Amino acid sequence: PNLWHVGPYEIGTRRPVRAGEELTVDYATQTGAPGFSMPCRCGAAACRGTVTSDDWLLPDLRARYAGHWVPALEARIAHDA
Repeated sequence: PNLWHVGPYEIGTRRPVRAGEELTVDYATQTGAPGFSMPCRCGAAACRGTVTSDDWLLPDLRARYAGHWVPALEARIAHDA
């Protein structure tokens, strides 16, 4: 994704975005609602194929998005550490 959380409920760019480029965000950084699941077809090499409400448990995602989760998920991550 080229967007991520830069504040509790604010989204900013992770990198420069070209004019006309689609804006994308990893929905796993925004919801921990039980049962949430959606297919992803972004085509990125690191694509998980499916985005779920349990993705915050993945160590590589925690590292990649450290400090860029909504507060409820930040709290779960902190409590789980």
